[in-house]
Amino acid sequence: MLVRTLTVSVVLSLSALASAQSIDVTSALRLVEGETHGFDYEYDDGVLVSAQTPATSGAWNETRVADQVDYWGFAVGTATADEQSAVDADALTFDCEATASTAGNHFSADARAGCSFEVHFQLLERVRYSADFFAQSTLGYNTASVTLALEQGPTLLAADGDYGASETTLATGWLAPGDYVLRASTESFAYGTHAQPDAHVSSCVGALHVYHPLDYHMDGDVTRRDRRDFRRAWLIGHPSADFDDNGVVNAADWAAYWAAWLAY
Repeated sequence: MLVRTLTVSVVLSLSALASAQSIDVTSALRLVEGETHGFDYEYDDGVLVSAQTPATSGAWNETRVADQVDYWGFAVGTATADEQSAVDADALTFDCEATASTAGNHFSADARAGCSFEVHFQLLERVRYSADFFAQSTLGYNTASVTLALEQGPTLLAADGDYGASETTLATGWLAPGDYVLRASTESFAYGTHAQPDAHVSSCVGALHVYHPLDYHMDGDVTRRDRRDFRRAWLIGHPSADFDDNGVVNAADWAAYWAAWLAY
């Protein structure tokens, strides 16, 4: 019983280290916005709706809809912006969609919808990471993009869905201590005239997760299984065992991993 208790205690202690806060958010802005406008004989009007938050932690689930109808009850257009996002200690996640449409009932009508997710953060220690980004839009003046960049440096990862494109970016690896910014945005435009309605959509979905360096499986827990499987990967020279991230798997990687393990 004593041995079993000690084993559980060690696993729990290492798990706590793996889930300790790694992302230190310095600022954030999450925004949804929709607007429509219609013009015709004796009619010229528009609708604008928006919401935003500078919250640097927690979930934000927000939808704004600009749904315009003229004086006589004829539909002008609709713009819908929807964002489901979260800023946590070990993950940044977002799901943004912007749709815009016009009804074709007026001399001219337009609609625009947009979402934005921008988080500036620091990493105080070197971490493992996984990223899964997707961006797409319909053909036209519509945009959707995701970028992870150094605050004062190059873009590290990107998914580009502008002007009818679609792209998925999957990556794992290491992030060094420093200042970073994650941006995701979508914007859709629709233009219409009499008997010519229009509709467009753009979206981006993604997640950036960070993990303790010893968390070989990147599942949020550091256990003996991580140590065992890292050792197996190192013995066959697998790239995932490049613990010092220098492009070479050698004795230094196992020495560094084992030293880090003993330190905990």
